[in-house]
Amino acid sequence: MVRNREALGSTAVGKGIAFPHGRSLAVTRLMAVFARSAQGIQFDAPDGEPTYLFFALLAPPQDRSNQYLPALG
Repeated sequence: MVRNREALGSTAVGKGIAFPHGRSLAVTRLMAVFARSAQGIQFDAPDGEPTYLFFALLAPPQDRSNQYLPALG
């Protein structure tokens, strides 16, 4: 799901930070996940620098509470 979302355009914002997000059957409720890469990952950031901090937001496809978009914002 994250790879498919990133194929649409990078969720990296620069300065080593990215906000990957999407909907997946792998989760049953809205979830936020934090991950850190000590080495950094090339994530197609606008500044061309590696990404170190990832703040991921995952939601089920049928999010009845409709919290996904406000949380992403």
